[in-house]
Amino acid sequence: MKARVNDLAKLPSDWGVVDRVELGFSASVREIALTLGRSYTVYAADVTRRGVGLYIADDAFADLGYPVRYPAIFFEFIDPRLSPSWVSGTSAPASTSASPLLLISFEDWTNDPLFHERLADGSAREQTIFAARKRALDLEHSQEVTGAERER
Repeated sequence: MKARVNDLAKLPSDWGVVDRVELGFSASVREIALTLGRSYTVYAADVTRRGVGLYIADDAFADLGYPVRYPAIFFEFIDPRLSPSWVSGTSAPASTSASPLLLISFEDWTNDPLFHERLADGSAREQTIFAARKRALDLEHSQEVTGAERER
């Protein structure tokens, strides 16, 4: 994925986005931790009532230690293929607009509805799992980007 936006105040009007809260951001957030044109690896994707979201290690990942969900419209698809290590899962009936109706990622994440929450809270178990999965997906992504650039 290549970032197409990094300032919420400059969202193109033809995207039909009503406000930042609709995208999952608080009203006070303006700039987001994405670099325009930079390629990012996707570690999970979900579908909620808010739309499709992609979990990436954004520019604040070194400080946060976990991937952040961004709306898919913020990115240009470089390579549309899914990781062979990904599986899909569904959650219980969605309780909020942010609850995933569908989640696609590595098995540890899709089988555990609290995986991302515990990862964000700093759980050693989830951090260890994510670090290993991140290394594998980063390697896979770097090979896909190289291949996609060769085909252009």
